[in-house]
Amino acid sequence: EEGSAQRQGNEYVGRVSHFTWWNCDFPGERVQLSGQVFLGDLDHPLSGVHVWVCPQNNSIGWGCGHGETDMGGNFAGGAPLGIPLEISISITSGPCAGQTLYSQSIGPFSADTDLGAIIIPGSQLQSFTVSGRIADCSQQAVTSGYARISSNGVTGYAFTDNDGNFTHTFVCLPSPADVTVTGYNTALLLQSAPETFTNAVSPLATGNLETCNTLTEFIQYLLDGVSFVDADPAIEYWAPYTNIYGGQTPFFISFSNNAQTGDFPVLGFSVGQDSIGTPNITTTVTEFGNPGEHVIGSFNGTYQDVQGNNHTVSGSYKVLRQ
Repeated sequence: EEGSAQRQGNEYVGRVSHFTWWNCDFPGERVQLSGQVFLGDLDHPLSGVHVWVCPQNNSIGWGCGHGETDMGGNFAGGAPLGIPLEISISITSGPCAGQTLYSQSIGPFSADTDLGAIIIPGSQLQSFTVSGRIADCSQQAVTSGYARISSNGVTGYAFTDNDGNFTHTFVCLPSPADVTVTGYNTALLLQSAPETFTNAVSPLATGNLETCNTLTEFIQYLLDGVSFVDADPAIEYWAPYTNIYGGQTPFFISFSNNAQTGDFPVLGFSVGQDSIGTPNITTTVTEFGNPGEHVIGSFNGTYQDVQGNNHTVSGSYKVLRQ
């Protein structure tokens, strides 16, 4: 528990210390549930599908935990302790938005639990697989990188392996389809030119994507000595607040700068699975362009997570305003 709220008429009003999720009405204790979703077999992790965990006999909403699977098909989050639950996995975008892929009764749980592998039958829906290799300008494998793959308004991501290879499977994507793929070298802050495959059929092999161009956008940061790079960030500006998000990694930073350059205290910050109280972080904005131009800056400081652990973070960002 943290903070308080007071009733004012028909509303409860209070201040929150961070901009991650914050429920004034959740009354119970939680456990941490995790798992991994696959399509057809253990070789095809399913990313970008939505996982809901709710009390049984309860509609989606109150008391539920939810979120999307990451590039490895992984999910994790809080769920109510000690009561029967139901997990459901669904598609939230694209031609099959709203389709439920999986539903199962689970629990009750008295401790943090890994649900293990959940395999969605490959015959249950149409899928589209894209694979390729990310290389540097000398055709050497990029092992610290990923691909951004877009089609029909849906975007997916896939990490490279030790040989620079990547694979991503879209669910419910018709074939043929127009597919655009960009490769990223996060170690050197380089990217390939976006390559579009028109009327491609599944499985699509892109061949080598050469990362020879400087990244047009990125967030890079050092968290407790470990380096992270996100090459697909997003930004919102709601005067006077600037909010910057990771597009491929869970990252968020918010500050009030009224479109000005200079030094500003960070008001909201989250990274990874950390839920954070008030951060002790400062950002320096060196450039704040108009829409179509870049916002550039750096940040550093410390924060304490809800378990009381202290963390040190520093980094920089270059994000294009839309």
